[in-house]
Amino acid sequence: MLIIFGLNDSKNSLKTYLKNIRKVADKNKAMSLKNRKLTMH
Repeated sequence: MLIIFGLNDSKNSLKTYLKNIRKVADKNKAMSLKNRKLTMH
């Protein structure tokens, strides 16, 4: 889900992805179901 979307960012900056994943993780816990459909490109 987010990992697939993050793989594209990891190519540009893995550090930024790690920082974002932590911030998104909190919101993702609540929106995981909603984000799942949005990040399912």
